[in-house]
Amino acid sequence: MQEKRPIAQFYTFVRITSVMLLTSAMTSSVFAQAANDPPSIKTSTLQADALDQTQQAEISKWVQHWCDSLAKATSIDRVIKCRTALLRPLTNTLAKATPKAAVSKALAKGLAGAIDAKAPVPVRLSAFIVVAQSTTTDVQPLVLKGVADPNPGVRYWAGRAIHFIADRQREGGQAGFTAAQETALLAALNKAAAGEKYSHVLEQVFEAMGKLKIPAAQTALLAGLAKRVAVHKASVQESIRADAKALAGVRQRLVFKIAQGGDADGQFRELIALSGRYLMVIATQIAGNKVAGDIRPAADEAIFAIDEILNNALDHFDKDFKAKDERPKLVGAAVGPAALRLAAIQWVGVKQGGQELKGILQNAKIAIPLDKVQP
Repeated sequence: MQEKRPIAQFYTFVRITSVMLLTSAMTSSVFAQAANDPPSIKTSTLQADALDQTQQAEISKWVQHWCDSLAKATSIDRVIKCRTALLRPLTNTLAKATPKAAVSKALAKGLAGAIDAKAPVPVRLSAFIVVAQSTTTDVQPLVLKGVADPNPGVRYWAGRAIHFIADRQREGGQAGFTAAQETALLAALNKAAAGEKYSHVLEQVFEAMGKLKIPAAQTALLAGLAKRVAVHKASVQESIRADAKALAGVRQRLVFKIAQGGDADGQFRELIALSGRYLMVIATQIAGNKVAGDIRPAADEAIFAIDEILNNALDHFDKDFKAKDERPKLVGAAVGPAALRLAAIQWVGVKQGGQELKGILQNAKIAIPLDKVQP
């Protein structure tokens, strides 16, 4: 069954997102001040290295007001105002880490109403745009709900929030999500990936999975990608771009682990075999002129990612087997459909008419059995 292409609804919310992000840079004078809206958090509080009880209470009360206001918002202008207010302390470059963390912790409790399934989509979308700017992992329960939201725009920002927060935690030298939090996130992301029909959302799901530190995450990501080869077997789908980025992400993490002296050969071989299956599916369809013109750029991205994986693999396992300039070329202006198919067979090997033609993956010390690279 052919997957859904990105539709107007998804892009509508992406456009709304863009408008919302642009307005976050505006001053508060752009929006009319409601009578009960509190003033901004004091500069002295935002720039404090440590918070006293009064400052903690100031932040909690302020965040709760705007979270409640967002949940109750009945116009797009009010939604934007609430979202802009909540983003301001989190995106303030002069704000210190401690007050930003206090805001993030308050959001974990305060945004519960705004992410409720009964809340309007612009409200839920705004809530997860804010969550994505959080600096602490306290919002984990929110993103668990977000990745299962019925709206693709909300799912997109929930997945984005996971890897944004993971990156901020790592960059700040913090522990990140706990193993228990990551286990729950992985279960939710696995479920989301299995049913996701929109390539842009799928990219965020895979990116989020790639940021999880528990060993099961990498295993689950490879297993999920292995299942997706079948999605493209009859016809390469636009989501091949999401798959390509996920494959490239796995490669980067494994190469880094190997460079640090870690043992990643088993997973690297798994990635190689998976890449071989993707390559044969894509190259066969391109050679048969079965890839739609608007899908071809995404397919080319996948080929580029696979080319890097296969060349890295040969460099790692058997760098003397064949010099780089003698290896089959998968990318380049001179690589037409027929040449691509031939190069794919030279790398991967093929079973045809009861005969086996082994490729580099079998003949070099990479030693991937032919059965494991056939789609």
